[in-house]
Amino acid sequence: MKVLSSLQKLGKALMTPVACMPAAALLLRLDNKNIQVIVGTLADPIVSRMKKIMN
Repeated sequence: MKVLSSLQKLGKALMTPVACMPAAALLLRLDNKNIQVIVGTLADPIVSRMKKIMN
């Protein structure tokens, strides 16, 4: 039984990196410029509202 529980822990530890691989591949596929455009597009309304509030 102890061997099986050790194997289960090992299996759980290996599942997390495998589950993250698709997201990591997508991030690697995007250039730095693409990421800046996406983040800038998403952050622009928030930043403009903050500027209005602070003025």
